[in-house]
Amino acid sequence: MCRYQSRSRWPENAQAWAAHGALTARKPGGAAIAEPQARVPLLAIRGLSKSYGPVRAVDNLSLEVRSGEIYGLVGPNGAGKSTTLRVVLGFLRPDRGHVEVFGCRVSPDSWALRGRIGYLPGEIRLEGRPTGGETLDFLGGFHRNLDQDYRRSLVARFALDLDKRVAEYSKGNRQKLALIAALQHRPELLLLDEPSAGLDPVMQQELYRALAERAAEGAAVLFSSHVLSEVQAVCQRVGVLRAGRLVFEKPVASLVRESGRRVEVLFHGPPPEEAALRVPGMREVERRGERLRLFYDGDADRLVKLLAGFAVADLIVERANLEDLFLKHYSEQEPGSREAQP
Repeated sequence: MCRYQSRSRWPENAQAWAAHGALTARKPGGAAIAEPQARVPLLAIRGLSKSYGPVRAVDNLSLEVRSGEIYGLVGPNGAGKSTTLRVVLGFLRPDRGHVEVFGCRVSPDSWALRGRIGYLPGEIRLEGRPTGGETLDFLGGFHRNLDQDYRRSLVARFALDLDKRVAEYSKGNRQKLALIAALQHRPELLLLDEPSAGLDPVMQQELYRALAERAAEGAAVLFSSHVLSEVQAVCQRVGVLRAGRLVFEKPVASLVRESGRRVEVLFHGPPPEEAALRVPGMREVERRGERLRLFYDGDADRLVKLLAGFAVADLIVERANLEDLFLKHYSEQEPGSREAQP
């Protein structure tokens, strides 16, 4: 049951919600109890499980997304990302667990909640005779007090011709139209399924800037993707899904900082045998002619002193990125079930 019974009693925007803090508890007599500064998440997923017949798509998933945060939910196709977003919207009923948005439990009839959410599905189905502008007018009609100036700024930002018919749009332009439709009412919660699909690099950067601006205004963003470079560039926290389970969840910055280094060494002559490089933290050694590629998560000073004993022609050391970590965690896990295709 929703703890706020009417829309008029809700904070008017995401920043106000964040300032509101935890919901006020009450004593048996009705007096309010002051609660600590903990902020209520705009989105809370609690023990969520969903199956399609014998296939477990989401398995006991719990996560939170707070005001001003962009959260990246990553995993390969079939990991459970799209199913999670559909349950959050109330399009699918969970088998177990529940979802709370703005402190209210989501159900199939949560129409008022959906009016404050922007959603981009993973598969865009926009076709027919209407123009881009007519499509935005129709979708915008579901929201009160639409800011037309803001919509025009989005159209300019994504360089979209609204006079063309949707049927004539390229895949990239259909993606732009769907993004504008998801953003045009300034939603307090954005649920985006593979948002950069079909966009060229310039438009991808515009998308990232638009999401950062919404987060700066207090909105929460749940960003589903398998493009790990964009998750690393845009998100503050990342959760990795495997077969519907949350493998791990961490701030992106600390995750990359703790991830170790990719090292490439070019030797004068044949590289040393792998046994000569056995030091704590050394793994995944790959030999290519006079070159060694390896992954190292040990002490940097120890690595430098080790290599000083050999004739090194060139040395490249890079921090591991999110893709390295993703592949590492997936290689360490046993394969499980995969999300059923709806």
